[in-house]
Amino acid sequence: MLKLIIFLNIFISGSLIAGTVDLSLELDINTKNGIVYESQGDFIIRIINLGPDIAAINTSLPLPLTIQASIIDDNGNFTPEIQFAAGSQNNNQECSSTLAIGSPPPGSIGPKYAYGINIPSLAVNETIECHGIFSRHFQSGTRDVTWETYNSFDVDPNNNNDSQIITFGIPPKAVPTNNIFVLILFLTLVLYFGYKSKKYELRH
Repeated sequence: MLKLIIFLNIFISGSLIAGTVDLSLELDINTKNGIVYESQGDFIIRIINLGPDIAAINTSLPLPLTIQASIIDDNGNFTPEIQFAAGSQNNNQECSSTLAIGSPPPGSIGPKYAYGINIPSLAVNETIECHGIFSRHFQSGTRDVTWETYNSFDVDPNNNNDSQIITFGIPPKAVPTNNIFVLILFLTLVLYFGYKSKKYELRH
């Protein structure tokens, strides 16, 4: 009974000091029809504190907020199907990239990869931009990666703007078409044989 009372006191105390913070995530990346076809490129993640409180104000951790990607599979060669890293424009004091590699579960081939970015506390209406680069390491189909915010110190009143799904895919193969010179030659032959056929009809 005493343990239960202590647990409830800690839980209630934590709830009382927790703020109300609406974190919004925006991901800027080059897509075509909603799909990233580039084999490598860069992207920007923007995290905005829409308030009404300062995010993670009741912690002494230097980078208490996290933006994390969904688990990424191995491509069979001990390389993640989608690989992420920090961009050269990053302020490492504001955006600290992390990577965790997990053992494959039974029946799976290759490890699992978890990418994240840690950022500091955010004032109301403050925005932090984290720059990153990516590379694709699969040969067919598409892969979805979800980036989302994680704040264990506050209550988020709106979960609809916490995440964004990015679809990576293989560009469609170009369909070969006749070039302009072949088309001109074809049109010339049609006109020539049409003219010859017309002359033949006039003679007979």
